[in-house]
Amino acid sequence: MNEISSARICYWVIIMAADSTVTISDWLIIGSTLVSPLLAVQAQKWIERARERSNRKQVIFETLMTTRGANSRLTPEHVRALNQIDLEFSGTSMFGFHRPPSSKERSVLEAWKEYADTLNEDTDKMSEVQAQGV
Repeated sequence: MNEISSARICYWVIIMAADSTVTISDWLIIGSTLVSPLLAVQAQKWIERARERSNRKQVIFETLMTTRGANSRLTPEHVRALNQIDLEFSGTSMFGFHRPPSSKERSVLEAWKEYADTLNEDTDKMSEVQAQGV
């Protein structure tokens, strides 16, 4: 709120307080007038955070799709996108409480775990082959 409107509100609160016929509904109107801009700003921030979270998930998907070729799986972008899966799809925190992952997020995390296990198996096999060759 700007200074003029808050000064006007303060003026009317003083006038109404001096009047003995101020009802509860008058006070509720004043309270809602003062609180509604704050609630609107908080709602906008919540919408922006949700949009940012969605955009980060989209960037991970786009990065993985563009670097899915056999020669580009070791690029820093691909590895960074894989590492961000756990961070972005593990649910969210709101008002100090952690929301568990949704069913879609859980399916992404399960697919990532399965893929990571496959990558680790390939690494284990390569280590065994190298150990036998030495």
